[in-house]
Amino acid sequence: MGTVSGRRIFSLLDRLGEQGYAALEETLDAEKIRVMDAMSDRFEKRLVEECGLLRVEMARQGSELRTEIAEQTSLLRSEMAALGSQLRAEMADLGSQLRTEMAQQGFELRGEIAALGSQLRTEMAQQGFELRSEMAQLRGDLRGDIADRSTQLVRWMLVFWVGQAASVAALLIALR
Repeated sequence: MGTVSGRRIFSLLDRLGEQGYAALEETLDAEKIRVMDAMSDRFEKRLVEECGLLRVEMARQGSELRTEIAEQTSLLRSEMAALGSQLRAEMADLGSQLRTEMAQQGFELRGEIAALGSQLRTEMAQQGFELRSEMAQLRGDLRGDIADRSTQLVRWMLVFWVGQAASVAALLIALR
């Protein structure tokens, strides 16, 4: 194949002359540079667009996560407020019962109040732990989603660069 392309070059050199051949070679080199610049510009533009889309998606997901956390926090606060109101009402009832029964069962009621307080603390601690674990899980899920997006971006970049390299190789082979 080297002799065929060598014969073609000599044939072009004979037909065009040295000056014409040099001008053709210079024009082809300039065209190669122009094509490479255009491909580089298109790649940079596409990369910027994809990065922008990724940033928008990450911001949207972050916003959704913040909204969801805020909603869950608000819901938990309202539930805790309702439970607190119910607990206060129950304690008020228990207090009035305690006053009437204090003479009869003073020692027993003190034990029940301590048990209820301990149970309430245990439940509140358990709810706090569950809330923290859910928040940690959501944070882990978010990090996993971000890692997945980054992996996808790297894959697309690899596909693009392999395609670019193949295109450049094809151009170089075609221009030889």
